[in-house]
Amino acid sequence: MIAELQQSVEAMPNTMAALEKPQNRQASTPSQVTPKPVTPKFPTSPNSRATTKTLISQPPSIPVVEEVSLASLQQKPKPPPLPEVSALIQKEEKRDMSDQDSPINLTLEESKDSSQTNAAEVVIENELNTAEIFQDPDLNEPIQPLALQRRPGIKKLYNQGMSAFIQGDYPEAVNVFEGFVEEFEDDVDSDNAYYWIGYSQFKLGKWNAAESAFRKVLQNYEHRPTSQGFKTPDAIYMLGKLAETRKQPEQAAYYFRNVVENYPGSAAANNAQEDLRALR
Repeated sequence: MIAELQQSVEAMPNTMAALEKPQNRQASTPSQVTPKPVTPKFPTSPNSRATTKTLISQPPSIPVVEEVSLASLQQKPKPPPLPEVSALIQKEEKRDMSDQDSPINLTLEESKDSSQTNAAEVVIENELNTAEIFQDPDLNEPIQPLALQRRPGIKKLYNQGMSAFIQGDYPEAVNVFEGFVEEFEDDVDSDNAYYWIGYSQFKLGKWNAAESAFRKVLQNYEHRPTSQGFKTPDAIYMLGKLAETRKQPEQAAYYFRNVVENYPGSAAANNAQEDLRALR
């Protein structure tokens, strides 16, 4: 047994030498040994084909990429802002709210003041707007006014009607003047007679009859001032008084303004100016 062990020990140097010889030869002549190419298990494109040396020295590896989705981003908690940033954001939000509230409060206060101080201006503006819409065609010149003439001997009848009116006997005044215009509608005093009929009816509270008589003055005769003996401005003014009595201030202002603009200096224009101030 001992002899066999000694033989094995003696043979070990030869065995080690035999093993070292191929390694030294391979290291000294590396160009003569060509390793077999390694075929990759996954497809590669021609442009990205790796060389044999690269495959041997750097084995391929596929990195693990974490899949990112919108849900994963939303699930991640946001870091809380810094205390300085939070204070600045709260300050800006308060300032924005104050800027939005201020104009509303200011508008409410201004509306209260304006509603109290400018009520008269609103009424006047409404009157002007209504006056622009409302138009009375009888305020235009008639197309074919009556040609007036003085008839002798009938002035006495006219004066009789005026006497009844002055005494306050309005029914009698209406009867006399109506008889006058029925017989002598083209007399120089006929437009005056129609006016006094209308005024008497106004005193009696017969507004429709009064309006009809005043319109006869405008429809049948030329529109001229009272300085020339006509009752045109007075008839227009009384239409305004009728509108005022009927609670129609806009129309009343329309007639009053027409008298002031077209017949300045007349008694009717002076009265119309006072009535316009009262309407305001």
